[in-house]
Amino acid sequence: MLLYSYNPFIRFGCVMALAIGSKDSKEAIEMIWPLLNDSVDFVRQGVYVSLAILFQVSTNNSEPKLADFRKTVEEIISRTHVEIMAKMGAILSIGILDIGGRNMTVSLTTRSGMPKI
Repeated sequence: MLLYSYNPFIRFGCVMALAIGSKDSKEAIEMIWPLLNDSVDFVRQGVYVSLAILFQVSTNNSEPKLADFRKTVEEIISRTHVEIMAKMGAILSIGILDIGGRNMTVSLTTRSGMPKI
């Protein structure tokens, strides 16, 4: 319910928390996906970054929304009249998706599974 709060800061925090703490990425993607069209630019920035974190271990075969996400992000980067925060989120998400030539992932835990502080 917090994903659809009137407060954009709460929506931003929820999408980032879902990306960082999600065990089931498919369910988190389904919850975050509608916020791609949010009216607040920094919420869209968080959505782009969080979806990139969730999609970075996926392929087009395992996650069909990945191709749509890449297309959406590339369109936003190529447009000239987009809010700066949203465009920055799109640029960061491409970097996260293609991190290390697609051979690396963002890891927020140690090898034993403990969270990094």
